[in-house]
Amino acid sequence: MPKCMIKPEPGRDLYVEWSTVVEAPVAHGTRAEWEAEGVDPAHLDRADRTGTSCYPPLSLGAWDDDELLVAEPLGRQRLLPRDHLTAYTTALHRRRVHEAYGMTRPIGAIPEPPEPKTRRRAVRVHRRRCRLCSPGGQPGPLKAAKVAYARRRKARRRRR
Repeated sequence: MPKCMIKPEPGRDLYVEWSTVVEAPVAHGTRAEWEAEGVDPAHLDRADRTGTSCYPPLSLGAWDDDELLVAEPLGRQRLLPRDHLTAYTTALHRRRVHEAYGMTRPIGAIPEPPEPKTRRRAVRVHRRRCRLCSPGGQPGPLKAAKVAYARRRKARRRRR
């Protein structure tokens, strides 16, 4: 599973293990704890220098990153400011999910669903019938069921 080490703050002895599969922190600890677990010290040295142990094409969580992409349990993605990474990781560790996701913000507005076809047809019919919306100022002939609309309207008036 692809993981990298991110150092949230330059002067603090804390490293966060970030999973690129789940787009979230999976563990955190000090340098001594990570070396005791068998993490290569070169990864931690790279995190000290650049903010992340990822190599340049990915560079997830480098010092110049303002925000990190995190995933919600529902599959949506949100943005986490880099300066909230320590608090976010500890909130998830304490199982305070609502508090952790309160530190994130949505990526963008949710796109509106497209209009149903019946609505578009009604607007198209209105534009053809309306004197103000019609380009010529006069309603054009509207064909409904292969009969001109004007003829159907005249027939209705005769029946009354």
